[in-house]
Formats: sequence, structure tokens, C-alpha cells
Amino acid sequence: FYWYFYQDGTIAFEVKLTGIINTAGGEPGSVTRFGTEVAPGVIGQIHQHIFNVRLDVSVDGEANSVVEVDFHTMEPGPDNPHDNAFFGEETLLATEKAARRRADPARARYWKIVNPHARNALGQNTSFRLIPHGAVPCFTSERALVSRRAGFIRNHLWVTPYAEDERFSAGRYVNQSPGEDGIDSWTEQDRAVEDTDIVVW
Repeated sequence: FYWYFYQDGTIAFEVKLTGIINTAGGEPGSVTRFGTEVAPGVIGQIHQHIFNVRLDVSVDGEANSVVEVDFHTMEPGPDNPHDNAFFGEETLLATEKAARRRADPARARYWKIVNPHARNALGQNTSFRLIPHGAVPCFTSERALVSRRAGFIRNHLWVTPYAEDERFSAGRYVNQSPGEDGIDSWTEQDRAVEDTDIVVW
């Protein structure tokens, strides 16, 4: 896990994987939908590596909110005479359920963690922008054991109010868990996450 902290305030996160691939046996030359033959009779199985990062944020203080930004093409008309205008639209994610979000590259979606009480030199609310890269959905069924144990894989973004005992998105004992104590169950409370001490996942 690599964290990069740049002088302009940018924080980047990168995961690198090494090791041997997950394999299964098969008939030499056989074709399967679930992997690729990497040597005679050896199938490299299709699988996913999915990680979750807990960001206990404090942008100019603990009273923060999260805003989603989507871009839209403007309809042709007098306000768009050259048919080339587009704009960003902001939506406040005020509760935990509203903040269960997925990336949307078709909308160039990103999220802002804002302090509604602090302003920068231009009079805008101070914020950090969270830009998803390489965000693909989880391909397992919601009924699959991995989906129940690690419910965080269902969304790219979660927002919760800070709680001391909510530290592990998949619960305390993910390898033994029936899936009842992770972020998906916490957010069923649908607590307010506006203008408060929040955690972004």
C-alpha cells in the first residue's frame, strides 16, 4: 500500500500486488469461461482484489459534509448557442443511505469533502476532492458469502458519522463473519452525515 503526499495538497493511494496467481487444474487445451490457461492443464482463475480505505477526515475542522458532483450536457438553446456547454451539478449526501454511491465515469463523477463553515480566498467552501480511478463493480452476487462478509464491496463510496467502534468496514472478524457487523449494517441506521464529524470509506 503506497500513499503519496504532494506539496499541492494532493494525496494519492496505490495498491501493488505481487506473488503467484490463483490457479486450478484442467484438461490441457480446454477452454473455460472462468479463467485462462496459463500452462498446459493450469487455469489462472478470473477473480477480483477489492480494498477498502477508511479516511477519518477533518477538512478545516470536524464539521464536514460530502457533496457529489456529476457533469451534464446542456440542452441546445439560447443559453447554449454553440451546443458545446456542459456543467457540474452538486448534490449533498446528507444521510448514510444517500451516501452509498458508485463511481460513474459517464458523468465524470467525483466527491467533495467540504467544510460548510470555512472558506478559501475565493469565498468557496474549503474542500478535498475525492476522484475515483479504476473503480469497477464487484461481480459476485449479493448472496455470495464474500458479498455478505465484505458488504463494502457493493459501493465505491460510503460515508458514516464517526463512531469509535466502527473501524473495520467488513467487521471485526471478516474470515469468520456471517456479515452482520460491517459497514452495510451500520449504514442501515441511516444516520445524518451532514455538517458533522464524518468518516469516508
